[in-house]
Amino acid sequence: MPLLPEALLQILACPACKGDIVERGPMIACKSCGIRFPVNDGLPLMLLSVAIGPDVELNSLYEDPSFAENTEKAGKVLLFCEEHWDEIIRCLAKQPNDLYSLDPRKFEELIAELLCRDGLRVQLTPATRDGGRDILAFLDTSIGSHLHLVECKRFAPHRPITVELVRNLYGVVEAERATSGLLVTTSHFTRDALSFRQIVRHRLTLRDCEDLKEWLRR
Repeated sequence: MPLLPEALLQILACPACKGDIVERGPMIACKSCGIRFPVNDGLPLMLLSVAIGPDVELNSLYEDPSFAENTEKAGKVLLFCEEHWDEIIRCLAKQPNDLYSLDPRKFEELIAELLCRDGLRVQLTPATRDGGRDILAFLDTSIGSHLHLVECKRFAPHRPITVELVRNLYGVVEAERATSGLLVTTSHFTRDALSFRQIVRHRLTLRDCEDLKEWLRR
């Protein structure tokens, strides 16, 4: 008896190398790098990943449209184990200075995971100069669907977020008719940035390093 339907295996890919997923004994594994994932009741256990394309209906962690640029892998679903994120978050909560060792893309993925754990459906934009929107965060409620544009800045402690960066994000929020914006940083905000945020406080949220530490500890 197969662990998973063949149709499901065909749309799965490894988060580490994006290789194909095959059955290996009582588990499934990446055909290329060998990472294994448990299976429970016909589904990959702790599937927290990326659904690319409208026809994939799964509880997803985040979507990365750049993944679909590879036509051979378009429509694939990346697997990511929840225990992996649990360990990362636990370590960062104990040693928050390690945040500065993350590369910018990994920092974006961390924020996407934290937002997902807060109940939002999140989509990572391609790893390019995206113009003030690293993550699209969707929240579906009884009064409609809300879109929050999230920008992530993994800056050194001595490099503050200026009012120009905050205004830029607010401009993108307005241009895209989004519900609000969120700027998350490992640094802090200048006085002018905080003053501007106060003016548009219902459309823009700022989270500095201290806020991020608290988020990790929750």
